[in-house]
Amino acid sequence: MRSIFNFIGFVAIIVSITLISCDKDSNNTKCNVSNPAEDLDWLKKAIDH
Repeated sequence: MRSIFNFIGFVAIIVSITLISCDKDSNNTKCNVSNPAEDLDWLKKAIDH
């Protein structure tokens, strides 16, 4: 019986984390740029070397 409660608790934690981590903004751009490899100078230099 105790293992059932542990399983239910584990599932509740996983579901909570999944729901919290979902981003509702569909226009999600990282670093506020559309193409980080070209728009960020430091990243472009690192890729080129």
